[in-house]
Amino acid sequence: MQIRFLRILSLAVGAIGAVLVGGGAISGQLRDSVSLPWTLLSVCLTVILFVFAVLDPRCRRGVGTVSLEVQRDPSIRSYGPNFFHDEWGLFGTRMGSPLLATIRLLLFIEFVLALILSGHADHRVLFLAASSFATVMMLTIMHVGLSAEPPER
Repeated sequence: MQIRFLRILSLAVGAIGAVLVGGGAISGQLRDSVSLPWTLLSVCLTVILFVFAVLDPRCRRGVGTVSLEVQRDPSIRSYGPNFFHDEWGLFGTRMGSPLLATIRLLLFIEFVLALILSGHADHRVLFLAASSFATVMMLTIMHVGLSAEPPER
């Protein structure tokens, strides 16, 4: 039950972070008041998710299983990763719910745009985009690890 709450909270933080990145890029007042606390919350959640993924044996086994599956998949091995792969692509069946995939895509685009447009100006929007994207990516890794089937013996 605790991990379910943590996963829902992380998804909500990532989604709100995506909205705040867009709003922070437009509104200086929003950027000044919300970006630092939300970035810190997102970073803390990412660290908690990472520690859970490292310490949970089920998640570790699942990530190992997935790693072997991806290494053995001839379509990935031959052509490299593909955004449109049926299972492992951006909206693949094994990469989480459509909501998670949509938030992940939105944050990826926002992160790249913030990285390109940040220049030498204020980096708070960039840090917020990076931390929110990291939270959603860690959530995706946990989803893949926890939903993987154990290897056949």
